[in-house]
Amino acid sequence: MGYLHELMPNFTMPTFCRAKPGPVRRLYAGTNSHGRLFLHWLPPAGGRADFYRIERTRDGQAYELVAELKGIWFCLADAPLHEPWFYRVVAVNARGIGRAKCVWFFQRAGNGKSRLLLVPAIPGLVVNICE
Repeated sequence: MGYLHELMPNFTMPTFCRAKPGPVRRLYAGTNSHGRLFLHWLPPAGGRADFYRIERTRDGQAYELVAELKGIWFCLADAPLHEPWFYRVVAVNARGIGRAKCVWFFQRAGNGKSRLLLVPAIPGLVVNICE
């Protein structure tokens, strides 16, 4: 009598993505009296996201990475004091990085009166934020 031993590991199908993910839905931002920025969103419609990137910019051209995560919320506890930044959340999958429909302008104030403003992400849009 013989024994049959399976020498091959279990095969799992690779995840297939047809296209880059769409923009995240219902991007919400909030702040508290300590100057923390809270971001919350829903996954993109019709597209699978492997993870999300939180990015920021000052001029709308070159974005820098703040964090990469798999969840649908983020808290930025150490935002620079009195520095204006535009924050966005983009979905990422095997096909690439999705686009953003909106960004949040955030400027942390030391007195608990941080500035937070929703701005649509339209190519060529110039935004001047004055006090």
